[in-house]
Amino acid sequence: MKYIISFIVVLFSANLYSQINENLLSESIITTELLFNGKCIQDIDQTNGENIKMQNLFGNGLTTQSQITETGTQLTYYGDGIEFTFLKNDDTGSVFLLRSVTVNSNTPIVKLQTNVISVNNSINVLGNVANSSYNNEHYILYKSSTPIDITLIINYNNSTNKISSIEFNNQLAL
Repeated sequence: MKYIISFIVVLFSANLYSQINENLLSESIITTELLFNGKCIQDIDQTNGENIKMQNLFGNGLTTQSQITETGTQLTYYGDGIEFTFLKNDDTGSVFLLRSVTVNSNTPIVKLQTNVISVNNSINVLGNVANSSYNNEHYILYKSSTPIDITLIINYNNSTNKISSIEFNNQLAL
């Protein structure tokens, strides 16, 4: 009996410290109405990681790093507070696909539909959304409402409700 009570207490306390909620968005909203410095995910992905096309979208201020990983070749562009990662592997052939976009400063302008969201701004601009927490990390998770696994994660400080980073992830590019 002692072990059953201990097990129930562990399950209950684990549930208190982790709660994952999803906010659903259509694939179209995520790919066309999520903007990084005025450019949508669809336009960024269509560059296929080509340097000239990325410069046409974002100017000459990006630096590039390429590396071989266990999942394929990764190409990363770094800008002022923003990082674009493309991945090429056996599944994608010779084409680089957009894998992620990460924003870690308030310099890049990020817009989701009509809401301008940036690092150090309040999450309140997003309105009434489901928040999540896991291992003392707090975030707002947006997922595509289609089988395509694309997500937008807005990490924030729970005590101030200020955004600490913004991440777009495309699991298809694995």
